[in-house]
Amino acid sequence: MFKKIIILFGLVALNACATSSPNNATPNSEMAVQAASEVLAAPEIQAASDIAQQPESESLPYPTLDKQNQIDQLIIKINQLEEKMAQLNTRIRQLERHAQTPPPKVARPTPPSATKRKLLPEKTLTIKAQNHAPEQEDNPPPTVNPLQAAQNAYAQKQYHTVIEQLRGADSGGDGSPNAQQQMFLLLQSHLKLNHCQSVIQMGRHFASRFSGSPNAPQALFAVGQCQWQIQQRDIAKDTWRDIIRRYPQSPVAQAAAHAMKQK
Repeated sequence: MFKKIIILFGLVALNACATSSPNNATPNSEMAVQAASEVLAAPEIQAASDIAQQPESESLPYPTLDKQNQIDQLIIKINQLEEKMAQLNTRIRQLERHAQTPPPKVARPTPPSATKRKLLPEKTLTIKAQNHAPEQEDNPPPTVNPLQAAQNAYAQKQYHTVIEQLRGADSGGDGSPNAQQQMFLLLQSHLKLNHCQSVIQMGRHFASRFSGSPNAPQALFAVGQCQWQIQQRDIAKDTWRDIIRRYPQSPVAQAAAHAMKQK
């Protein structure tokens, strides 16, 4: 710090001398110049000047970290990693032992019948096994024909059962003979129960879709009967005339003509 003050003082003196003109020079200024020259010629100033003029390559290096401290920190980290590795190895060994250990076997209770069988001779067991052989499960139960079941119920006058069994057959299904018979049997069951709206709707649909069926004239005749019953007598007569026109040679046409004469 003291050296810096001396240098600063010398520089100020030189500056004062430099700013003053030569014409105004005084003894005091000459003394200041001489004092400044002496200050600058001092050994301390020369040493400071030499240090300032040294190249940057010869400047003192920055202080480096303590290598021993770095080594100690690395050793601590290595020890911590070794502890973690030991813990992981212990956990892996535990999992391997757990995976290799078979599950405990659960003892099944012995049924009392099996205990009794052990006391019987083998011949007795063979005879009982033959006498009580289980039924063959390969043979499926016999399928019931819906049409046949409905015909049996109709023969027993169980018309509600027929309607329940043939539910969904009112449109004629796929149009096969079996589907036609189911629809016609359903129509007759509704006729027996005086369900005239169902009879009229199904009879017209049957005669239109299956006009070539032997049961088509009978379906139309049932439609005429229901129309007469619900006081649609003119419409019923038109239905019977349609039967006579479309199926003149059928017995149903004769029945339709007779019904028109009677009524």
